[in-house]
Amino acid sequence: MKSHYHTFNSMKKRKYFIENYLWFLPFCSFFSGYFLLYYYLQAPTLLVPSLIGKNIHEAILLLSQLKLNARILDQKEEPALPEGTILRQLPTAGQKVKVSQPIFLVTTKKQPAVETPMMINKSIDTIKKELTNSDIRFKAHYLPHSYPKNHCFSQFPAFGQPLDSNHLLIYLAAEKNKPIIMPDFTQHSLEDVTEFLASCNIQPYIIRNTQRENHQTNRIIKQQPLAGSLILLREDKPLVVQLQVE
Repeated sequence: MKSHYHTFNSMKKRKYFIENYLWFLPFCSFFSGYFLLYYYLQAPTLLVPSLIGKNIHEAILLLSQLKLNARILDQKEEPALPEGTILRQLPTAGQKVKVSQPIFLVTTKKQPAVETPMMINKSIDTIKKELTNSDIRFKAHYLPHSYPKNHCFSQFPAFGQPLDSNHLLIYLAAEKNKPIIMPDFTQHSLEDVTEFLASCNIQPYIIRNTQRENHQTNRIIKQQPLAGSLILLREDKPLVVQLQVE
């Protein structure tokens, strides 16, 4: 009996609360919405700064000072620009926005590193053909080596390594300069010797014996380098042989 009494009493109180106070809730909601809308409409407006061309870190710092939010909308590869450079913005510069409004940005991103191709054991002509339609630039250095002439025997960076600057160094085998033995020209005629030297790209320097001018026979009596000497024949620096005729 007592429990029924408490139940009846609580129901009576709930009914009293609904009839006297619950009607006030719609008015509270209305006034709350009104004041929130009023605050938003009366909030101070800002002019969007120009961000195009700036680095993303500069842009975030500037937007933070203005209490605006940065949002990365997209990223694009632009080889000519540093990574993180802003290409576009929305809203555009000069437009009015509210505090805390997001500013959408399109920035540049780093290109994926190019892998260094294999150039070793290839000729210079093959290398030029393979790199013609690529963005890779190369510089060749010639050094003496056992590889065939104009063939690559080393490269930097190595095969498969990242080629960050798209610049490749290749080392090519230069023409091998094998030493030869200087022939003995003494007692041979000047005409025969000079003809032989011309065929070997060797320049003669002729000295005549003026004391025996009336008895010249055009025979070689001395030479420099001496017969039997080891010499190198080079295309870029012809050898000079001194010949003294009788």
